[in-house]
Amino acid sequence: MLYDAFDLTSTPRLIFSSDQVEAAADARGRLDFFELLQSECERRFGFRYAGPEYGRTRHRNGRHEVHIAYALAEGCAIPEAVLDEYRQLPDRFTTDMTWGRVLVDVPELRGAMSPDKVRVLASVMSREKGGINSANAALLAMVMRLAPNSPSYEEVDDLLFQHGLVQAHSLPDRYSAPVPLGSPVSKFAEAYRQNMADKRRDTAIARLRKERTAGQISQRTYDLQTQIALLEHGRETFALGNEISEAIDSGNVHYLLQIMDGPDERNRVAKQTVREVFDIKLLGVRAASRRRGIFALAGYDEACQAEWESAGSAQARQRVIERHQATRVVDRVHPAVFARTQVVQHV
Repeated sequence: MLYDAFDLTSTPRLIFSSDQVEAAADARGRLDFFELLQSECERRFGFRYAGPEYGRTRHRNGRHEVHIAYALAEGCAIPEAVLDEYRQLPDRFTTDMTWGRVLVDVPELRGAMSPDKVRVLASVMSREKGGINSANAALLAMVMRLAPNSPSYEEVDDLLFQHGLVQAHSLPDRYSAPVPLGSPVSKFAEAYRQNMADKRRDTAIARLRKERTAGQISQRTYDLQTQIALLEHGRETFALGNEISEAIDSGNVHYLLQIMDGPDERNRVAKQTVREVFDIKLLGVRAASRRRGIFALAGYDEACQAEWESAGSAQARQRVIERHQATRVVDRVHPAVFARTQVVQHV
């Protein structure tokens, strides 16, 4: 009701007559009803629209659950009738105050640590089986004395992990089953798959090390993500390497240009593998040289390249490709196709 009254200050004519509004207006004809209500609220209740101060923060808030949570964290006595209402209505503690629910349910934790520590501790333990309960509250409170006054999630996670109060993260279920990798259709496909797996693994691990050094991830998260990066290395398939290889075999220059005709960092692994397998340089060269190299990869000489590039439409270019494919000799630039033995990665 109090906040409804404040809301009405924006439209005073809903509750007062025009004569009353004019009589209460100042010399300039303005009615600062909101400030009047602020002063009256403070006189009667000791706080203004923003609500009373909570905890030792000197901040103000009008939400009841905020004051309950901070009072419990500081060990203040709260009537059981009030706590029973919160027990019966667990949703009373909204997203940013869910840690208050822990203090209602686990009295051993009340007054044991600062609200900042309770908040982060509750967040970490909410992901653990059993969470915070009367059996582990005392031990958690003792270990949390070692935490900084305003700890980060990662600092609390590391602290609990070091003292054996949380367990290492488990791998997702998908890593319990093997993944079919397919079969390499060529030396290029085999080399591309290896190079791409190496690149993704190395990039992921470098990022994780950087984040760990900066304190942006916990030790448990670092360990899990590093393990996943290593496992993913062995689960890289031959699919894209085979697709590129088949485009090279068939002289599909349109596809190859889409993949490789761009800045060095775009599809860098494909360009590196072309150099490794075919000794055609596509990195660190001018655009015209890179484009010529791609056409050469597809088996096009300069005359055929010029014909394709001068074609006025997609249909005309496709006809050039089809003629080129029809006249290519059997002994192409591409190495012999590998035996198609199914390869499967086992975890």
